[in-house]
Amino acid sequence: MVNNPIKTRLCPYSNTMFEAKRQNQIYRSASDRISHNNLLNNLLRKKLSFINKQLLKNYKIADALIGDFTDVSVHKQFLRGKGFSFQMFTHVSDKEDEIVFGLYDISFLKLTDEDYYYLYRTK
Repeated sequence: MVNNPIKTRLCPYSNTMFEAKRQNQIYRSASDRISHNNLLNNLLRKKLSFINKQLLKNYKIADALIGDFTDVSVHKQFLRGKGFSFQMFTHVSDKEDEIVFGLYDISFLKLTDEDYYYLYRTK
């Protein structure tokens, strides 16, 4: 017969001592586990909301400009006037020795002539 001693543990959410019924039990109850994970996720969501808000705004601007077309060239000042932020993008890639910035499924690269940007939808 195996002797399983009951361990008392501290719940990380409620900071109360409890007797663990299982060896891997961390929280006092399922509701404490759910509340603790919800709290952690809400803090993370609030922390990332500034970035996600600007990414969504950039995407809406680029998506509206491209519309039904496959690509479009737009002046940098026009994009700034719409509220586009050039510091926020989701990924960076290379295309024929040029740096291409990505915003979900839309890519944009700076054209060599003046301050125009080429926006296109990737597949």
